[in-house]
Amino acid sequence: MRTNLAHYRKIFSDVDKRDIVSLYLLNGPESFIMDRMAMKIASSIVPEDLKAFNLTVAYGGEVDIDEFIAAASAFPFLSDQRVLILRELEKLKGSWKRIIAYCENPVPSSVVIFLCNPFDDSRGGSRSPRDLPKLESLVKRAGKVISFDRLTEGDLRVWVKQEAKRLGFELEADSAEALVQSAGENLFD
Repeated sequence: MRTNLAHYRKIFSDVDKRDIVSLYLLNGPESFIMDRMAMKIASSIVPEDLKAFNLTVAYGGEVDIDEFIAAASAFPFLSDQRVLILRELEKLKGSWKRIIAYCENPVPSSVVIFLCNPFDDSRGGSRSPRDLPKLESLVKRAGKVISFDRLTEGDLRVWVKQEAKRLGFELEADSAEALVQSAGENLFD
């Protein structure tokens, strides 16, 4: 059985290999790694000096979907591709028809990434949007749907040690365990 951590290594490796598609639906309760994945895709496509022109980040509860779709349909500025990220897709009210219509015929010069976490940790339930299955089906045809489940307890300890190392710290196994026990499984914490 492949662990979640191995799954995440594989999908990050695909981005490193420039295995990029026009549409992504990143879906699941592990928002931290999902967000990191979206930003990795964006940084692999859009040079730092062109981010102001070719990177759009919007939130489902605040987005003007007509402007978002217009930006996705426009040509990138001084670049081959642009990236548009729509976080908190589960909070999008109405406007699903425009997103679904765009996903039926996405523009090749735009990479559109939807992040959806329909799981409500505070209530232990799910708030999956009614149109999510249709969007998922369309994204599968033209892009990738990637699930982001929470890390297992063992993977979480390994991840904590790897993150510490990435930041220039060396953590012993006992320290990683103590950190996991005190902060819990929320990677933002």
